[in-house]
Parts: sequence; structure tokens; C-alpha cells
Amino acid sequence: MIRRDYIYLALCIVCAAASIVSAQTAVERRTPTAVTGSASAPVRTTPQVTWLGRAAGDAGMAGLWVQETLDGASSAPADTALWANHIGVSDTLRTAHPSTMLDALNVQSTVLKGASGSRNALHGHMAIEAAPTGVTPGTSFPAYVSGFFTTRSAYPLGGRGTTYAASSGSLFGINPNVLAAPGATNLYGIVGAEIDVTAQAGSSMAQKLGLSIIQAGDSTVSGAQDDVALNIINTRGAVGWRQGIAFGNSGAYWPIAPDGTLIGGQAGQSGAGAARAGYGIDWSGVRFAGAAIRVPGLVVDGAGHLTQSGKGVPGYVAPTLGGCGSGAAIRGSDNAGTVTLGRGTTACTIRFGRAWQDTPYCVLTPRGTTTPGALAIVADSMSALTIHAASMPSFTYQCTG
Repeated sequence: MIRRDYIYLALCIVCAAASIVSAQTAVERRTPTAVTGSASAPVRTTPQVTWLGRAAGDAGMAGLWVQETLDGASSAPADTALWANHIGVSDTLRTAHPSTMLDALNVQSTVLKGASGSRNALHGHMAIEAAPTGVTPGTSFPAYVSGFFTTRSAYPLGGRGTTYAASSGSLFGINPNVLAAPGATNLYGIVGAEIDVTAQAGSSMAQKLGLSIIQAGDSTVSGAQDDVALNIINTRGAVGWRQGIAFGNSGAYWPIAPDGTLIGGQAGQSGAGAARAGYGIDWSGVRFAGAAIRVPGLVVDGAGHLTQSGKGVPGYVAPTLGGCGSGAAIRGSDNAGTVTLGRGTTACTIRFGRAWQDTPYCVLTPRGTTTPGALAIVADSMSALTIHAASMPSFTYQCTG
């Protein structure tokens, strides 16, 4: 049986085609009479569907304009979800072809030669013009979403197991795709998805999040092969990213507050002590051409060797010597190194390349003799270490903050 609303929509399409072909300039806008009253659900007026032709001087044009009024109170229980749709699509498609693709709503926007300006193939805009009623803070949370997508299945999709070879079928909530084809040169950029967040002066909120990935409370099954909240992958042949995750870029401004944290973890509502994990960082399956960790003052290479404030470390400034005798030399960093004493003195001062935030704790070890004389720290500070060394050619030092 063919549904009447399908017939109605088809007739509207035919009318629209006739309107466009005849190049009508008049725009028909009929406002339906609102029906109000108490009912088991909000009352819907007869929908007004108007096909619009080209209208000279019309700042807003639309091929399809749907206008209706929903009014009235609901007598349904408070825990009952009520759905009201301006446009609803329901279908039953049966086909034996495994590659069939059905679009419940297919919007194709083609920019032709001579066109100008930007385009949105699908634009969702929601404006809250008044405060909602019946809201109790802490118990009811009205949400307003410009785009809401749900994919659900309670049936298998042809798989025979949970290995990649035996599994079949995927569910996606959303799948953006952007393609720069041959000839699309000198672009400013291509972006798979952009999320803009603005909290203007005079507003306030408990949370401001750029991207929130939430696992629902009834999600009790983990992925048999991979179980990842944020996954960055390539398909075969892709060139590979130069940075997997970056804060800021050369064409924008630095995004983190001066007192902010780049990557952090919180126990939140789970309570103190409940924030637990097996590893903080696990790169055991990665081979590094340079370093596994490289931050100002510290480098950990791919073999796990740790270099603190030494050569090759970002921000490295070599320590220097003062009053250590003729021919004295130092090799190392603020954290550790070797001092070769000069002639004619037993006093030596190590000046750190960068001052410590507090006076460091240092340990000295004589070298080059089995019968060393005195070796002691005479004075120390955040910027220097003064040492008395006798009857030894050299010594090592190791300092920690």
C-alpha cells in the first residue's frame, strides 16, 4: 500500500517543478491557523508546504518551505519522550543487491561555472528566543541540538565472529568526507570537520567542551580487536600525517590558557582514587627515528635513554666553570656531567646553564685516582655550585631538583 503522505509529497514535487519551469516570481506564503488546546501530545496544525520560485529582491529564497505551528500542553507522563517532526521519512526497502544505498534525505548542491559565494549543502540553525519553562536544575536538562544523528541495530549484519576476517557490517553515527580532486590546487585547506565553540561575554555555563566523547551507561561490551575513544588511522597508500594531534598551528593562535594543561585526567563523579589506568602513555609498539619524548629540558630516545638539559635537548644551555684552574673543562648538562680540574687550584665553581627553581641536590664522585683527596660542596644555590677538590684529576656531578 502506498502511503498518502508519499503521494502528497510527490504532488508537491510536481507542483514545484511546474512553478520553476514557468519562472514564477510571486512567492506564496500562507500562514496556517494555529490550533491550541490540551491533548495527549502537542497539537500540530495542518503543515504548510510552499514551493518558492525566483523572487526578485527576496533576500531569502527556498525551494521548499515547511511552516507549521506546534502548540498545546502534553498530558503524557513526565518520563515519556515525545517526538514532533516537521519532516519525517519512513521506508521499507527490500532488495537482493548487497551494494544498495538508500538515502532517507539526499541533498546534492552543485556549484557551476560563474557561481560565487560560499555554500552549505545542509544547514541546521537553531535559535533559542525565550527561556524554557518547567526546568528544575539538577533534575531536568533541556538540550538543543542543531544536528542529531542516531544509528541503531538489534540484528546481526552478516558477520560470523568478532575477528576482522569474520565480522561484517558497521554502524556510524556520522561520516563526514571531504575530497580535493585533481585540479583543486592552491586551496587554503581541507578540513574533515570543524567544531566552533563561542561563549560570549555575559553568558555562563558549567561546562565548555570542544569535543565530548561519551560512552553510555548501558555500554557493557568492549571491542574484541580495538577499543578506542579517539582513533586516527590511514587507509593503504595514504601519505601519513606529519602530526597526529597538535595544539595550535602556523595559521592560527595558541589555544591553551597560560595556566591550562595540554593533556590531563580527572576522576570527576567517580570519586577520589577511582581514576585508574594501566598505562599513562604506551608507545611500546612504535619505532622512533628521533625521540619518544622531547620537551624543553628532557629527551627520551627510542631506546629509553634519558637526557636531561643536555645536547640535543630543546632549550639546552651548557654549564660553565669559574676559578677551576688553568685548562679546566666541563662536559655535560645542569643535571649531570664531568669536570676536569685545571692546575694550581683546589676550588671550582659550576655555573648552571639555566637557574633551577630551587637549590638542587647534588652528588659528587671522584675520578681518575684510587686515592682521592677531599671532595666537598662548599656552597650551592639555584644558579651555581662551588666545590673543593684536592688530589684528583676530575670528578663527576649529578644534580636533581
